[in-house]
Amino acid sequence: MRFWMKWHHRHLVFFISGLVLAIILAGNPIFRSLISGLGTLGYLGAFIAGLLYVSSLTVGTSVVIISGLAQDLSPIMIGLIGGLGGTLGDYLIYKFVKDDLTREIGEMLTLNEKELLKKLVEINLVKRLLPIVGTIIIALPLPNEIGVTCLGLSNLSQKQFFLISFVANAVGITLVASVVRIF
Repeated sequence: MRFWMKWHHRHLVFFISGLVLAIILAGNPIFRSLISGLGTLGYLGAFIAGLLYVSSLTVGTSVVIISGLAQDLSPIMIGLIGGLGGTLGDYLIYKFVKDDLTREIGEMLTLNEKELLKKLVEINLVKRLLPIVGTIIIALPLPNEIGVTCLGLSNLSQKQFFLISFVANAVGITLVASVVRIF
């Protein structure tokens, strides 16, 4: 265990391992059956779908669950409860990206690349656009990791982060549920 804690790139390895595991599980019929069963859990299923909505690896799974839920439940309630799950998922990504993954990736960049990135983020227009771009990405069924990174670079307070994440996830999930229900 101490070896793992001292290893400099443990979070990057964890992230890549998660990608590989998700690809392997996607081909497993038992796993696919389990995912389709989450749609029968009602509002608990909406919370789980919201939690899955935040990752590029699980957003497709989330949309499948939301589609099942939208047949019987209110899209607005699915969105609100799913938004809570999405906020929790985004916060976990935020802590992971902000605290550890950013540091590990930074260790791999050259000094010139770090300076260029720092200057880019300090440009006033970029500072103002990062939260807007991050919010839009979080609302859409796109990889929230990118949106959360944009919010993290914006130096928002934790309260602002939670509010933006909840509203963006709730709106996005409500739209997905509404579109599925219409068609």
